[in-house]
Amino acid sequence: DNIPFTATMIPVMRKMVESVDGISIEPLAWALALGACFGGNGTLIGASANIVMVSKAEVEGFHIS
Repeated sequence: DNIPFTATMIPVMRKMVESVDGISIEPLAWALALGACFGGNGTLIGASANIVMVSKAEVEGFHIS
């Protein structure tokens, strides 16, 4: 799931910013936030609501892959 991954990556990003000169946390945070959002909304298994809707679509005769 995207939320646990995002929560897990925050300390990793902080450590990277502390240990590497010239890295800013802002672009990393935006990339993580947008990646988690698009991953959750843009993939079938990214969010539980997506799975429910794919199942409903299959019942109604629409195949989503």
